[in-house]
Amino acid sequence: MAIRDEKTNPLWMRIVTLKIRRCYVRPGQSRVFSQPEIASVLHVGIGIVSGDLSCLIEQAKSNVSKYIDERFPQDYEKCLIGLLDKKPGKSL
Repeated sequence: MAIRDEKTNPLWMRIVTLKIRRCYVRPGQSRVFSQPEIASVLHVGIGIVSGDLSCLIEQAKSNVSKYIDERFPQDYEKCLIGLLDKKPGKSL
C-alpha cells in the first residue's frame, strides 16, 4: 500500500490528522491556553497535546539554531557594512 493512496491508507490519515492538530495546538499555546483547555477544544487527551507541544518546541529550537548558524552571520555582516559605510553628513 503506497502512502499516496490517500483514501484507504491509515498512515496517511494519521499524518494529516497530526499536522492539522499541531496547527491548532501552536496558536492555543500562544494565546496562553492551558494544555487541558487545548485538549478539550481538540477533543484529545492531555498527553497528546503535551507530545505535540514537545515536538513543536524541538522544531522551534532547530529553527533558531539553523538561523544562528546560517543566517545570523550574514545579517550581522550586512549591518556592519551598512554602519561602516555611513559617513557624517551623508544623506540616505
